[in-house]
Amino acid sequence: MRRYADAHPELEWITGASYDGSLAEGGLFDARLLDRAVPDRPVVLRAWDYHTVWVNSRALELAGIHADTPEPELGEIPRRPDGTPIGTLREWGAVDLVAAVMPSRSAEVGLRALHRAGRYYLERGVTWVQDAWVEPAELDVYLAAAAHGALPIRFNLALYADPRRFAAELPDMIAARDRVRAAASPRLTADTVKFFADGVVENETGALLEPYCTGLHDHGMEVWGPNGSPKPSARSTPPASRSTSTPSAMRPCARRSTRSRARSQRTGRATAAR
Repeated sequence: MRRYADAHPELEWITGASYDGSLAEGGLFDARLLDRAVPDRPVVLRAWDYHTVWVNSRALELAGIHADTPEPELGEIPRRPDGTPIGTLREWGAVDLVAAVMPSRSAEVGLRALHRAGRYYLERGVTWVQDAWVEPAELDVYLAAAAHGALPIRFNLALYADPRRFAAELPDMIAARDRVRAAASPRLTADTVKFFADGVVENETGALLEPYCTGLHDHGMEVWGPNGSPKPSARSTPPASRSTSTPSAMRPCARRSTRSRARSQRTGRATAAR
């Protein structure tokens, strides 16, 4: 990070992606580690699960995330014992706090990244992919690439459905699909909507039937509540003010996700029937 930041003094924000979230205990990376490398500019790194980001103290400051910041809807801010944020943000409700103050990526950078990704797939024999999270800015990049014949492979765009705004954004999603159809590119479609049912097991936000073994969380995070509304967060207060749960060694803990357990139950019933 220090080498990259030193080589790019013109960048106001340092961004990157795909760090291995298992390298720190509990997946909790401290902002102070990034501060040692880049103390003067905000740094935002997405983990390999794309449900988690690691930021430095400057990014937390600009986003207004501090000890008194309440837990966001559909997200989590892991904290130190004194309530201050560690520097890891889980799920988009928390990530959005930083994304809201980040500068938009230029169309040129987006086009360059899209072409590089497409060439990477093509060189490995992949000719069709689905982008599983597309918002308006990314849509514009895909359409620009299609207009210039710069899509090296076929892409289907899954438009992101946010339960906090889905009803209001549905007309825009339909319009986005129609824009892609009007472009009439044989390498671009937008026939999918991405609904998240929960988070991911890697950062303990995936919804489980049994509690997580670490004791840091209970059953994860469900996204959609009744009538298509956001599911109320079970973590509505900072961890420093919550009562301590039963240690994981003294209670049963989850080792399989809701989906895998359901598959096991179906397999068991089928075996019994035979």
